[in-house]
Amino acid sequence: MTKAMIRAAWHMTTVAFLTVGSALVLSGSVLHGDTARGIGLVAAGESTGFAALAVGVPSLKPLEPCSSTPLPLAHRRRGAGLVGAL
Repeated sequence: MTKAMIRAAWHMTTVAFLTVGSALVLSGSVLHGDTARGIGLVAAGESTGFAALAVGVPSLKPLEPCSSTPLPLAHRRRGAGLVGAL
C-alpha cells in the first residue's frame, strides 16, 4: 500500500511539473500579450508555492519516533529459534 501511495505522489508531482514547465514555455514563446503574462504569472506562482512547501513543511515539526517502547526480542533476533533448537 505504501509503495502505491509513493508512486501516486511521484506521478502527481511529475504531472504538476510538466504542466508548469509547459505553461512557462508556452507563455514565453508562443503566446503574446496579456495571455502570456497571465499564464506566466500562474506558472511562476505554482513553482514558488511548491518551493515554499518543500522548504517550509519539513521545518514545521521535527520527526519523532512513533513509540518510545523498543521492539520485542522476537523481532530483533530472527535466527534465535534455530540456535535454540540445536
